Amino acid sequence: MTNHDIEYWKQKLLGMTFMQGVSAQAKNENEVTEADLPPLHRFLTNNSITTMDLNTGRLNVHQDNDNKITHVMFY
Repeated sequence: MTNHDIEYWKQKLLGMTFMQGVSAQAKNENEVTEADLPPLHRFLTNNSITTMDLNTGRLNVHQDNDNKITHVMFY
C-alpha cells in the first residue's frame, strides 16, 4: 500500500468507534462497521495474538477496550 492509502484510512478511522456484529449499523458519523473497511482487514486489541505473516495489503485496525480505533497500518 502507498502512503496515500495509509493516510486515507487514518483520516477515515482514527477515533471512530467500531460497531461489531452481523447486524451492526453505524448510527452516527463517529461509528464504523466492517462494511466501511476494505475486504482484507483484521482488528487487534492490546491483548491480541497475531501471526507473523506479513501481508502488506491487509489493513490492521487497532482498537482499545471501548472499541475506539486508536491506530491503523498495513502489514
